[in-house]
Amino acid sequence: MDPRPKREHAPESVLHQVRPASILWPLNHWGRTMKRLLALTFAVAAFHAPLASAQTCQRFGNQVFCDNGVSSQRLGDTTYYNNGMTRQDLGNQSYYSNGASSQRIGNTEFYSNGTTRQRLGNTDFYSNGRTCQTINNVRYCN
Repeated sequence: MDPRPKREHAPESVLHQVRPASILWPLNHWGRTMKRLLALTFAVAAFHAPLASAQTCQRFGNQVFCDNGVSSQRLGDTTYYNNGMTRQDLGNQSYYSNGASSQRIGNTEFYSNGTTRQRLGNTDFYSNGRTCQTINNVRYCN
């Protein structure tokens, strides 16, 4: 049996020994956590980007069917989408049921979210980098 009494607290000599790394632990821990979170965010974005961006749509009369599950039907000046949204075209203006709108001037369309689309021949160029090409009633987008 050890004759020395057990201490409940660390000796004062240990309390006065503060290493610089232990002072910076919260910052180092936060930095590692942020690096992991950033890496996870990029991994998720890289996985979902190809799934969300590419699509092909085919037109049959007044109906459009896309490989990403979106479909629509145009009746008069109104387009009905399968997700419940509608678009009404009035001249060179389009109004969506979610509050968005667009305006066509020549071969350029200006959307209320700041995106623009320019049509050159059978290809649409969007300001966000997306392009779509229509060949024989089939629209291919990247």
